[in-house]
Amino acid sequence: MYFIKIAITLLVIVLFHDNAHADVITDGLGELEKFLKDVGKILAGIALLILGAKTIWGDAEFMRNIRGVLTGIMLIAASGSIASLIFSYFGG
Repeated sequence: MYFIKIAITLLVIVLFHDNAHADVITDGLGELEKFLKDVGKILAGIALLILGAKTIWGDAEFMRNIRGVLTGIMLIAASGSIASLIFSYFGG
């Protein structure tokens, strides 16, 4: 849905670049900004998930550093809140 709004906004910017459509352009840029922020959150969540899994795998292999394992679990838990954002995009 965001892609359609962004495409329409860019089309409006290209075809009509006078002040009469400034509110449409502003709304479209607001949607673009929101979309980019959400994508940033998703990428941060994926990075936390990978970092957490790597931390657990590296430290659980020898079980010497329980603090590292707990840190990895917390990183994965933090990325769980991002999963709801991903599902909201694909769920509708």
